[in-house]
Amino acid sequence: MKPFFIKKAIEKNILDYSEVDSVLQQSQSENIRVIDAEGKKLHPTAENITNNSVLIDNVKNYKTEFNSLKEYFLLKTPELQDNIGWDVHVYSSPSHQQRSFKMHIDDAYNYIVQTYGKSRWILPHHFDVITEPGDVVFIPIHVAHECIPLSKRVSLSFPFWM
Repeated sequence: MKPFFIKKAIEKNILDYSEVDSVLQQSQSENIRVIDAEGKKLHPTAENITNNSVLIDNVKNYKTEFNSLKEYFLLKTPELQDNIGWDVHVYSSPSHQQRSFKMHIDDAYNYIVQTYGKSRWILPHHFDVITEPGDVVFIPIHVAHECIPLSKRVSLSFPFWM
């Protein structure tokens, strides 16, 4: 499978920046990661959460729309039908000065949905795109990628493990 980008694939706003606090309050602390602008992991204190990028795992049951999106993604890539698990991860950054991870690879197939703000997605040898709310990026397993927030942003990652 190859990576791909779909402009305005999703019309409805799935998760706004204002909802991130609610997701945080309903999440277990072991599912919350805080990353500073240099990529260093920080303890998830209130101050660190406010001023840095936040990643929240195990969120697939937060909204029923997440399951509908999962089904849509499985229709787009039937090769993922036999997955052994999936989740939703929330990536939130308070400004363009924050980052989450530098260039890396994942051990899952990922659909990324930009839900608030803008981000730049770099997939060397594939594409370099700016995502806005409603845009979707598909990143196959072990494909190098990096996300650079261009504004205050929220992105959802839908990882599928095989």
